[in-house]
Amino acid sequence: MRPYGLKTLTAKTITVGKIPEALKYVYVDYASGAYIDFNVTMHKLAPGLAFHMFETTFGGNASSPNTWTIDPGVIVAVHEQSEIRLGKGGSEVSNLAAVGTAADPIIFTTDAANHGKTPEPGSWNGILIFPDNIQGEKTKFDYVKFEYAGGMSPQGKIYHCADREDQAAAIMLKGAPNNKKGPSITNSTFANSQGQAIRIDNNLGTPVVPNDYTKAEYKNKFIGFTGSPQSPAACE
Repeated sequence: MRPYGLKTLTAKTITVGKIPEALKYVYVDYASGAYIDFNVTMHKLAPGLAFHMFETTFGGNASSPNTWTIDPGVIVAVHEQSEIRLGKGGSEVSNLAAVGTAADPIIFTTDAANHGKTPEPGSWNGILIFPDNIQGEKTKFDYVKFEYAGGMSPQGKIYHCADREDQAAAIMLKGAPNNKKGPSITNSTFANSQGQAIRIDNNLGTPVVPNDYTKAEYKNKFIGFTGSPQSPAACE
């Protein structure tokens, strides 16, 4: 199901009959991905439905940033070995407000089942954020679960001067020469991902953002990682 052109989708307007579970997706973008420069709101769908995304980039005009808003209970299934991007390193500005609740968290996961595969760490790459392309106070993740992320791709590799390796993560913060504030990440769970949960590109020699998301005050949980929860805060 590909409802192109719609900027808001609800459970009331979308119903799906008896089809295989792996096919119950609402495709947000085209098969080749999409560049979205307008406001988008995702409402919780009917049970058994998830939004599907493939190499989607959000990038609004700097004078009029766009916002991707996700309601509690929404499930976003990302195509295997692909990622979601906020910005692309230019002058665009785009925000993501993913605010769930303890009882109804937002979930970012893989679409592995759609390909007849069992979900595993690294099934999808993660969310790539350019801190220069967001407004830190408006981009937030609260009561969000990230699972099976951390796959590798040319777009998603993050160079970190502290470990001299290319790795991926559920959330990747990519180079911010102006050392801008990163997104707010609170009450969120990172589960069964490859590499780190949150990776910061510090190849400029100074921390990109000051946030240490592993601190108790952020109330984030890190479960089943092959790497550390968060990459080092500064270059060695």
